[in-house]
Amino acid sequence: CNGPEYGRPLNGTGVLRISQSASVKIGTWNVQSMYQSGKLENTMKEMKRINISILGISEMRWTGSGRQFEQDHVIYYSGDDTQHKYGVGIIVTKELNQSVKSFTPISNRIILLQIESKPANVNIFQVYAPTAQSTDEDLELFYKDLEYSVKKMKSHDITVVMGDLNAKVGEEKYKNISG
Repeated sequence: CNGPEYGRPLNGTGVLRISQSASVKIGTWNVQSMYQSGKLENTMKEMKRINISILGISEMRWTGSGRQFEQDHVIYYSGDDTQHKYGVGIIVTKELNQSVKSFTPISNRIILLQIESKPANVNIFQVYAPTAQSTDEDLELFYKDLEYSVKKMKSHDITVVMGDLNAKVGEEKYKNISG
C-alpha cells in the first residue's frame, strides 16, 4: 500500500474550514455489515438522533471504494475489491462535508478522511483490525499500513485513529468473556 496522497481535492469546489467555535461529535461503530437492506438508513437515523456529525464504520462489507451521497449524509468507504467482507467507512453530515479536504482509501481495513479546521486540520483514520486468529502476515500488513499512514500526517494537525481494533484484555476465559 502506498499510503495517503495529500492535497488531493475531492472536486473543483472550495473547501470550507470548520471554525474554532464549532462543536463536532465524532463516533465509531462496528455495524457487522452495512450490506443489508435498511441498515444504512437506520445508521443515519441514529446519527441524527444523537447528533453525531462524523461516524466511523467498521465491518462495512461494501465492495470497492468511493463516495456516495445519501439523504443528508455523505458516505466515504473502502472495501474489498470483489467480496463483501471487512471494509471501513466514514459517514459525515452534508454540512460537515463542506469541510472535507480529501479522503484516501488506504486498504479494505483503513480509510483516511482529512478535514479543514481551526486551529488545526483534522485527520481521521477509521480502522477495522484483523482478529488474533488472522495470519501473522495480515496482522503485520495492517499495522504496517496504519503506522506508515499516521507517520505521514503533519505534526501540527490533529490525528484521530478510531474503529474496531479487535483488542482483548487478558487471556482468562469465562464462558463468553475474555480477560
